Amino acid sequence: MRKDFLEALVGAPNPAYIIDSVALNQNMQLFQLVQKEAEVNILCALKGFSMWGVFEEMSPYLAGATASSLNEVKLCNEYFKKKAHSCFVVYLEDEFEEVVKLSSHITFNSLSQYEAFKHYIPKHPEVEFALRINPRFSPVEVDKYNPCMPASRFGIPWEEMPQELPEGITGIHMHALCECGAEELADLLETCESNIGHLFHQASWVNLGGGHHITKKGYNIELLIETLSAFKSNYQLNDLILEPGEAMGWKTGVLTSKIVD
Repeated sequence: MRKDFLEALVGAPNPAYIIDSVALNQNMQLFQLVQKEAEVNILCALKGFSMWGVFEEMSPYLAGATASSLNEVKLCNEYFKKKAHSCFVVYLEDEFEEVVKLSSHITFNSLSQYEAFKHYIPKHPEVEFALRINPRFSPVEVDKYNPCMPASRFGIPWEEMPQELPEGITGIHMHALCECGAEELADLLETCESNIGHLFHQASWVNLGGGHHITKKGYNIELLIETLSAFKSNYQLNDLILEPGEAMGWKTGVLTSKIVD
């Protein structure tokens, strides 16, 4: 943390989360570099970083944001001035029409979810729809942070996927990492290509989810760009997406507080 930033905290309100705008800008510039060099899109996943007070500052650098609830969808539209990429664990019938209208992309978490809402797809040709697949692979050691842990209900186990993407589905969404490096991403894609490579060939876009610790010191940016570029080219994807999550605000601020007893 910069010395002048820490000195500026004297007299700051507390408790409060305080962001160093210089550090945040450096993170955003790194994301911008990756997007340009690898020709991918990077989103802010609100479940990983939801400090809406700096969203307008972040918006010019990013391709948008990902929401996991209706209120997050509304925040994406308001502060990023772009429709949301929606990936809910479950959608409610009485909310879904509003979610569709405020989303550019929607991911279904299960095949039963797809069956329940697939009648919306032909009514909204402007929206891209995907299925979330559980690749049954994750280097995450702590189960509560591992979206692919045994008995996980996040996504469709890859072996239960049909050989062809269902009607109206143009994308594949995966989330298998947590605070991981480019090496783990490369291992994940190698495993997925062996098991569901045929589905990647059918998709026009893929979302690789979050868990990418891109802004952490020592992260192999060169390997990340190389891996993403090769994957996108191999499957001739129109769009390849990442949602780094907490990497958005990594090492950019502090929580101020005071001891009262």
